[in-house]
Amino acid sequence: MSHDPALHREPDRPDGSRLWLRWLLGPLAAVPVVWLVADLTTNSAEPYAWDETVGRSLPAAGTVHRHRTEGFADTRIGAHGINGTPDVTALPGPAVALWGDSHLEGYALADRAKLAQQLTPLLPAPLASAYAVGLSGSTVAAPYFLIPRYEALGPPVALHVLVVTRLHYVLPGAPGDARFVATPEPAFVHQPRRPKASRQRWVAALHRWRATFVYRTLRAVPRELRFAPGRARTGTEARLAPGPPEERILAAWRLLARELPARASAPVLLAYAPTTPRLVRGEVLFDDPDAAAAAALEEIWTTAGHPFLHLGPGFDRLYRDRGHFPRGFANHLPDSGHLNLHGTRVLAETLASWLEAHPGIAAGP
Repeated sequence: MSHDPALHREPDRPDGSRLWLRWLLGPLAAVPVVWLVADLTTNSAEPYAWDETVGRSLPAAGTVHRHRTEGFADTRIGAHGINGTPDVTALPGPAVALWGDSHLEGYALADRAKLAQQLTPLLPAPLASAYAVGLSGSTVAAPYFLIPRYEALGPPVALHVLVVTRLHYVLPGAPGDARFVATPEPAFVHQPRRPKASRQRWVAALHRWRATFVYRTLRAVPRELRFAPGRARTGTEARLAPGPPEERILAAWRLLARELPARASAPVLLAYAPTTPRLVRGEVLFDDPDAAAAAALEEIWTTAGHPFLHLGPGFDRLYRDRGHFPRGFANHLPDSGHLNLHGTRVLAETLASWLEAHPGIAAGP
């Protein structure tokens, strides 16, 4: 039996210097790839700054927000938190002021496709412009405190529009700088918080460097990892039970209808955009799960003498005639989430038609 020494040779051990070189070059090669992929597929860092004129923290003017989780759009942040408009104080009047949450913020849409930009060319004369104050996560308490401030700095306002894309926007109990509460008595509470300057400098630097993966990691770790016994806290978003709202909510809405329009120098229209049509187990449904609550809100709002606009019929026609949902994007759920280009167009056209039918308001202040 032959004994070939080559068959029993010890395997070569890796050179220590080459091994360390691999460990060093691997991360160095991976970081640029992660950096690029994250910049192309995730939302950019969001630097904030305190606005003395408005009296709250707003996205830093002059920055560009790159949004990738819904749609694929860039938003230029204008003065005083007005997206897609460089300087709201330079707009011609009379104007329409639009108020809402992240749907009016419009990060998922390009600037030219945002609500104010779609509405402006449709406005009947002599209305000359529109601007949107959209604050992600905010409630109707935000316009309660901000309407007088924006009226003072911007063009003359002929109409304020509260765009309610989900009833959470008008429900009491949600957290935030400006809060709408129902207990012990219905009230609006303002507790503005200035952003920490040191933190915002780092966020601004990450935004300039387009280091999205660093920013998102630093944000995700404290929220998604915790080192404590017991159950994790769940979200505090206010929610509606099925059916008519309870009395504490109705009382809060009566306060809303009485006090918020009193803070404005122009009429306040409430535009309700239901979450319809919607896709449920492969079937398209046109019924509004919040119909009872929306009807109660409409009755309270109109009884107080303020106009109400229901966008449900326009959304239904959008799907029946053209096959488009008013919400959803190609890289997200097809029927839910934020208003897309089609839904925003319906909203702009419906508002323009309403203004044409009410020439007294269109005449301006």
